[in-house]
Amino acid sequence: MLTPRFFRWELATGSLIQPFAHVSTMGRSFWLVYPAGRRNRPAIRKFRAFLLDEVARDTG
Repeated sequence: MLTPRFFRWELATGSLIQPFAHVSTMGRSFWLVYPAGRRNRPAIRKFRAFLLDEVARDTG
Protein backbone atom coordinates (compact mmCIF):
# COMPACT_ATOMS: atom_id res chain seq x y z
CA MET A 1 0.00 0.00 0.00
CA LEU A 2 1.50 3.24 -1.11
CA THR A 3 0.60 6.86 -1.46
CA PRO A 4 -0.40 7.80 -5.04
CA ARG A 5 2.69 9.99 -5.38
CA PHE A 6 4.68 6.77 -5.85
CA PHE A 7 2.64 5.69 -8.88
CA ARG A 8 1.37 8.99 -10.32
CA TRP A 9 3.09 8.25 -13.66
CA GLU A 10 1.38 4.86 -13.94
CA LEU A 11 -2.02 6.50 -13.41
CA ALA A 12 -1.22 9.22 -15.96
CA THR A 13 -0.13 6.70 -18.61
CA GLY A 14 -3.00 4.29 -17.98
CA SER A 15 -0.94 1.34 -16.77
CA LEU A 16 -2.92 1.67 -13.52
CA ILE A 17 -6.52 2.82 -13.23
CA GLN A 18 -8.54 4.26 -10.38
CA PRO A 19 -11.62 1.99 -10.19
CA PHE A 20 -13.85 4.50 -8.39
CA ALA A 21 -13.81 8.21 -7.66
CA HIS A 22 -13.52 8.00 -3.85
CA VAL A 23 -10.10 9.11 -2.60
CA SER A 24 -9.36 9.32 1.10
CA THR A 25 -8.17 12.68 2.32
CA MET A 26 -7.28 11.36 5.76
CA GLY A 27 -4.14 9.54 4.68
CA ARG A 28 -5.90 6.18 4.55
CA SER A 29 -6.16 5.12 0.93
CA PHE A 30 -6.44 1.70 -0.62
CA TRP A 31 -6.02 0.69 -4.26
CA LEU A 32 -7.31 -2.46 -5.90
CA VAL A 33 -4.99 -3.33 -8.77
CA TYR A 34 -5.44 -6.11 -11.31
CA PRO A 35 -4.78 -6.67 -15.03
CA ALA A 36 -7.51 -5.22 -17.26
CA GLY A 37 -8.02 -8.62 -18.88
CA ARG A 38 -9.05 -10.09 -15.53
CA ARG A 39 -11.56 -7.44 -14.49
CA ASN A 40 -14.51 -9.75 -15.12
CA ARG A 41 -13.20 -12.73 -13.18
CA PRO A 42 -15.74 -13.70 -10.52
CA ALA A 43 -13.25 -13.47 -7.64
CA ILE A 44 -12.16 -9.97 -8.61
CA ARG A 45 -15.74 -8.80 -9.15
CA LYS A 46 -16.82 -10.17 -5.76
CA PHE A 47 -13.85 -8.66 -3.95
CA ARG A 48 -14.36 -5.28 -5.63
CA ALA A 49 -18.07 -5.34 -4.71
CA PHE A 50 -17.15 -6.20 -1.12
CA LEU A 51 -14.71 -3.28 -0.93
CA LEU A 52 -17.24 -0.84 -2.40
CA ASP A 53 -19.88 -2.02 0.08
CA GLU A 54 -17.47 -1.51 2.96
CA VAL A 55 -16.56 2.00 1.79
CA ALA A 56 -20.23 2.88 1.35
CA ARG A 57 -21.07 1.58 4.82
CA ASP A 58 -18.17 3.50 6.35
CA THR A 59 -19.01 6.80 4.62
CA GLY A 60 -22.77 6.50 4.45
